[in-house]
Amino acid sequence: MIALDVALLAGLAVVAALALLLEVPVPGGGEIPLGAALVLAVLCLARPPYGVVVAVGAAAMVLVRARPWRGLRFVPAVLAHPSADPPPPNVRLGVLAARTAASAVAAGALKFGLYTAVPRLFSGGRDLVVVGVLAVGVVYFGVDAAVVRRPAGSPRRRPVELLTVPVAMTCAAALLVVGYRVAGVEAALIAVIPLFLTRFSFARRAAARRTYEQTVQALGTLPEVAGFASLGHAERTAGYAALLCRSLGIDSATSARIATGCHLHHLGEVSLQAPEAGAEPVTAAQLGEVSEQILQDTGFLAGVAPLVAEVITAEPAHVGLHAAVIRVASTTDEAARRWPLPWGHAVPRGVIDEVLAAHPTGREAAVAAELVRLAEQSPEAVSRVAALRPPGSDLELHGPDAHSPTAV
Repeated sequence: MIALDVALLAGLAVVAALALLLEVPVPGGGEIPLGAALVLAVLCLARPPYGVVVAVGAAAMVLVRARPWRGLRFVPAVLAHPSADPPPPNVRLGVLAARTAASAVAAGALKFGLYTAVPRLFSGGRDLVVVGVLAVGVVYFGVDAAVVRRPAGSPRRRPVELLTVPVAMTCAAALLVVGYRVAGVEAALIAVIPLFLTRFSFARRAAARRTYEQTVQALGTLPEVAGFASLGHAERTAGYAALLCRSLGIDSATSARIATGCHLHHLGEVSLQAPEAGAEPVTAAQLGEVSEQILQDTGFLAGVAPLVAEVITAEPAHVGLHAAVIRVASTTDEAARRWPLPWGHAVPRGVIDEVLAAHPTGREAAVAAELVRLAEQSPEAVSRVAALRPPGSDLELHGPDAHSPTAV
């Protein structure tokens, strides 16, 4: 087994602390620190107490970097950050330190038990070592996921989204451990390269996702600038849809597709006529066909084209759940604009009545009923969406002729 002195312990802790500050984006939202793989490898290579000392020392360095004396309340931040907004940097570092320490202690306890019962699991052949790393990794990332809960209103993520980065990190840690066991420090240093490539690939994927979202948002503003929808309508429709998707248990990948449909369901109107033109009204079938064709022609938005066409053309009795969510969300925003903000702790009764009246049958009625339930149980969340404005806009989005609201 490796003999570690104080200097080596301190050096490993410093390296682990620096690596913890590098975050790997997780598909569907969230981050896992790159240093988690290094901490996991140290836990599996060192004797049980030493590995935990290194991990906790790295967490302590991160905590000092967060400057806890600046009035942070770490316990609420660790258990659940209540806001959907990104937390401040020092809160993020506090959460990072807590999740690292908790995960390392739990994984170290398992390592101690396995090391005592089956010593060869961490010092035998490569197959046994990999099994040991996988077992410790399951506990480490399981505790990590349990310590930090996602913000309220976040869509549910599929198992593949939850496991992609932890599996990659565990494999990287196993490669580090096996490399060190087989050929020493030199092989372990070479094994670090795939770990950084993992971060690079996930970061590139996240950047591509952000570019896609920004493009969709920009296209969603075109009908608003042209006068076919109120400023911020696409953003607020997507906000109402996100609340409904979360409440209905729709996974994050489908929620993202619905959000894209919310931003683009008015796009086809721009190519048909100006809002003040005196031409004959465009039928829903024409508008749906044009909208679908535009999105198909872009290539990267072809997947959402049938959903947008369904939102525009489907009869209420035949509309699917996803299209119904977009329709109800869009109607909610149109109704909410007729009521002045802020609403306080209750959604205006007039908004609820308009939404229910506009969607009396089929899946639309079920989704509208779910929105009513949200308005009664979480009026603050609905109010926050109603107050959304387009980025960079200081325009008043609610008409001055709106009458006073009546609370639900």
